[in-house]
Amino acid sequence: FVADGVNDRILRFAPDGSFLDSIKLPGEHKLSGPVGLGAGAAGWLWIADTGKGRVLGLSPDRSTVRTIPVPADSDNHPANLTDVAETPDGKSLWIVANNHHRLIRVDLESGVQSSLGRQGESLGQLNHPFMIALGREGAVLVTDMLNGRVASFTATAAPATAIGSYGVDMGQLYRPKGIACDP
Repeated sequence: FVADGVNDRILRFAPDGSFLDSIKLPGEHKLSGPVGLGAGAAGWLWIADTGKGRVLGLSPDRSTVRTIPVPADSDNHPANLTDVAETPDGKSLWIVANNHHRLIRVDLESGVQSSLGRQGESLGQLNHPFMIALGREGAVLVTDMLNGRVASFTATAAPATAIGSYGVDMGQLYRPKGIACDP
């Protein structure tokens, strides 16, 4: 799957790279600038629908669309959602709220949302987080763009460490974007 944010759609390709189809959702589910995608344990596709401040979940057979709205901040700025990742157990979803400088964890059964992080440079604080990956034992890794690092949190959302530092020298990061983890 590839998020084609300019054309408000998701493209699907076969393992050999051949194009299969385009996913454009109708009506109230119409996409607006999707950026991040996450694959779920049960085959769900999670879409960070940036332009509408929500995450959409698409069932494997595309018959069901689940909407997870993310509220505006205290100044009424809508959330700029840039990525999403489902926990390995399929019970929770991590959402990156870039302009709110935080991560949001959603319990997929109850819908209850909790957040971590706030703007800053200290351990546990973020400055425009962008992409997320889940590491070994549920560790949460997020690119922290304007702090020039990768912020790491435990599976229970406790701040763990920062990887890298802001700069252009070896070992430093300048506006890091994507992140991935192997098993």
